[in-house]
Amino acid sequence: MDAVLVNVIPRASVEARALHWWTALTTAHDTDVGPVPAVRFSKRMRTTAGTACNRTHTVRFSTRILHRVGMEAFDVTIAHEVAHIYCDRLHSTRCGHDRRWKSVMQRIGLPSHRCHNYSVERQPRRTNRTARLLSRLRAFLRFPIA
Repeated sequence: MDAVLVNVIPRASVEARALHWWTALTTAHDTDVGPVPAVRFSKRMRTTAGTACNRTHTVRFSTRILHRVGMEAFDVTIAHEVAHIYCDRLHSTRCGHDRRWKSVMQRIGLPSHRCHNYSVERQPRRTNRTARLLSRLRAFLRFPIA
């Protein structure tokens, strides 16, 4: 899954930035809430730049968007997702994009925007082969050969 990412941006670079932001959050709040979240990548994410899952303590990033915008621009997204995990752990509840999360982002000097403004190409989803075959079968059964 990560073969394409390794050619352009080393996995270690994204993990290093996640560690950087986790350390910045821990220092800014003077509270350690646990280890750095695990970093994962997805080629399937087309319009979402990143997601955070507090239950599994992981952040997942879109390789498509990361390649398109580059590491410098994507750094804010890394901080954004890491801040979600930190804030959820700090307050022992899911914070989403509420005032507590915004406060966490502002404390490390980053904008607390909810959505990215990267240019993403909305590509049509591939049609499901099974659905296509079923559709043809239904059409065939409606008009049987006499």
